[in-house]
Amino acid sequence: MSFFTPPDAVVYVLTTVYGIAGIITFTAYWPTIVDLWKGIPSANLRTWIIFTLTDLAVFLYALLVVHDLPFILVATGNLLHAFVIVVLRYRIKTTTK
Repeated sequence: MSFFTPPDAVVYVLTTVYGIAGIITFTAYWPTIVDLWKGIPSANLRTWIIFTLTDLAVFLYALLVVHDLPFILVATGNLLHAFVIVVLRYRIKTTTK
């Protein structure tokens, strides 16, 4: 159900901007991943577990409800990066005890 259908040009611009935002977000995870890979505990584990769970909800919504490829790709990238951060941070937590 849609209350407002924007013109095609607006949809195109928004889709492009969303794709660009997805790429920016995708690259924003890398400094944290690199730190964690080097053993620098730069991420709060509880926070990233919450981020991962919310990214899982967004991914499932994109996949099962929205069926929009750009949305699915961005949601997948966010979920995978958040999960990698959780795994790497957990690895640091368990090896430093």
